[in-house]
Amino acid sequence: MPFSQIMVRMTGTFVLLISSLLAAQNPAPPETPTVTGVATYYRSFADITPTLLNTTSPRIFLSRIWPTAARLERLNAMDKNWEPGAWPIRCGTVAHSMEPIEIKPAASIDVQLEWQRSVDDIENPHWFVTTDSIQRPLSGEYRLVIEYAREPWTIFHRPKQVLRAVSIEFGLWPDSAPWH
Repeated sequence: MPFSQIMVRMTGTFVLLISSLLAAQNPAPPETPTVTGVATYYRSFADITPTLLNTTSPRIFLSRIWPTAARLERLNAMDKNWEPGAWPIRCGTVAHSMEPIEIKPAASIDVQLEWQRSVDDIENPHWFVTTDSIQRPLSGEYRLVIEYAREPWTIFHRPKQVLRAVSIEFGLWPDSAPWH
C-alpha cells in the first residue's frame, strides 16, 4: 500500500477518534425537559410538588389552557400499560390567551399536580379513576406527564406536535409503606 493511502487512512481514523472524544466530553442536551421534585414514594398526591426544567437546547412552550398542570398516569400491573388519570375540568377565562408561555433553556417552572379528578373521593380517596372511568386501587406505581411544544402554543393556536415530559416512577402507598 502506498504511503499516501496510509496517511489518508490514518488521518481519517484520527479525525473520527477526536470527534468521538469531543462528543463524549460535550454530550448533547436531553431531547425532553426534565420533571424534577418527584420522590420515589408518597402517601398522598397532595405531597407531590414537581417542577419542569427545560434541559433541552431549544425553548419550549406550555399550553395556555393547562399551563402548569401535570397529569397522573398509573401502571396497570396486569398488562404493564400506563393509564392516564381523569383530566380536571375547569371553567373560566384564560388570562393572556394570545401570549405563549415560554420556558427558555435552563429555566424552570413550578407545576401543579392535577390529581383531584383522578380519584374517587378528594377527602378520602380509595380508587384511582382513569380517563375511561375505570377504578383502580389507589396504591400502586405512578408517574407524572407534562405536555409541552417546541412552537408557541396559545388558546387559538395548537402546535402541530404536542410532546410529553415524563417523571420518574413513584409509588403511592397511602396506608403503609410497600415493604410493610
